[in-house]
Amino acid sequence: MRRASAPASLLVLCASIGGCFMTADESLWRKQRDTRPEARVDLAGGDVRRDAPRDGLGRDRSGDRGVGLDAVVDVPKLVDMPKLVDVPKLVDKPKPDAFCGQMQLDVTAPGDDGEMDHGYFAPDGEPGGTIYMGFWDGKSVWGYFRFALTKAIPQGAKITGATLSLYGIAVDGTWDPASHALTVWAEASADAPAAGSAADTPFEPGGRALTASYARWPTSGGLSWNLNATNLSPSLVPVLQEIVNQHSLAAGNHVQLWVRGAQTVDAECGTADYKHPSFAGHPHRLTISWCQ
Repeated sequence: MRRASAPASLLVLCASIGGCFMTADESLWRKQRDTRPEARVDLAGGDVRRDAPRDGLGRDRSGDRGVGLDAVVDVPKLVDMPKLVDVPKLVDKPKPDAFCGQMQLDVTAPGDDGEMDHGYFAPDGEPGGTIYMGFWDGKSVWGYFRFALTKAIPQGAKITGATLSLYGIAVDGTWDPASHALTVWAEASADAPAAGSAADTPFEPGGRALTASYARWPTSGGLSWNLNATNLSPSLVPVLQEIVNQHSLAAGNHVQLWVRGAQTVDAECGTADYKHPSFAGHPHRLTISWCQ
């Protein structure tokens, strides 16, 4: 049986001291590791004692690193947060009480249109069914047109549009489209009554009171009065606004417009009376737009 040879350094030492005693039992000459539990050293730097508390892996928890593992508290499990979604941008909404409306009002009764001329009351217009407007023999010739509201307009509402349309059927030979014009007022009333006599003529003692505001038709220059066609006025907003500023107009109340010549020379133009054959297809019309 072959023996393991001793290291060369050992043989030299033996020769220098006069000999060495050799044995085949390696446990007697090899350096032994101390395996006693109390001799173990914690690699982290702390002494390991047999009676030191251990964790689940057998590790010492009583070293000099502060709080042991048994002081660690449970950390709540993180949960998935719901995904954020885009929120639509809020936009300004109109006030819930905001309202805008429009009415197209037609004369619907024979007593709601007519002519006032030199103390002459003509509820059906002049012979032939023509309502003249203008100026004659030194006095104004008036046409009047009364409309029943189909919707209420409260006091303080803003009038955004107002026009009068009249169907032209006549013009006096002296009417000059380059310079002659009409003027439009409204009766200053929350509910204008129908005209009843020549005493109602505006600007005459006891006559109907009109708005301070008026509109020239057209706003400048002369009026070319269309025959067998509709003639549309310029904006009457200031005239209607004056009434609404002073009154609350209920549905069923009446607005009455008065129209005469803007010039002081003899000249007239005419529209169809309610009883005229052409009126049915071409009624007098007042269009009002407003917001409240």
